[in-house]
Amino acid sequence: MNKLNISKLLDTLALIAIVIVFALYIFKILTFNYISLSLVLIAILKMAASMLKSSYYAERCNTLSKENEYLNEQVKYLQNESNKQNQ
Repeated sequence: MNKLNISKLLDTLALIAIVIVFALYIFKILTFNYISLSLVLIAILKMAASMLKSSYYAERCNTLSKENEYLNEQVKYLQNESNKQNQ
């Protein structure tokens, strides 16, 4: 699995955990300590998902920047060649 799929999975798990914690809070099954600990763990899950997502998009941005740079060089080269032929 790539980073983007893992981050989507972690986001989904965090959403499910939020719903469960909310339900347990409504029915007063958990104490404040457990609720706060579970919310911290959910925040860590969301942070890990965000870090994976940003890492994936940073790599993608670098790849696209290199491709864009290469294509710009090719365009300049072709423009120079066409200018030489026209003269």
